Amino acid sequence: MKLTDRERVVLGRFADGLSSNDVAESLDLPGEKVEEAVESVLNKIFSGSVMNLVEEEEKEPVAV
Repeated sequence: MKLTDRERVVLGRFADGLSSNDVAESLDLPGEKVEEAVESVLNKIFSGSVMNLVEEEEKEPVAV
């Protein structure tokens, strides 16, 4: 999973404790762009987690 530069910066600002509005203002972005970046990060995390679960299940022997 790779994050875009914008996703990395937005995530970093949240890690610094900024609110969504503060992140948008500090990056001179509309709030919608910040929301899109957050959604994209969450989708990547969720997709990666699901893929890891599927891969782990495939490795485990299935009792019949």
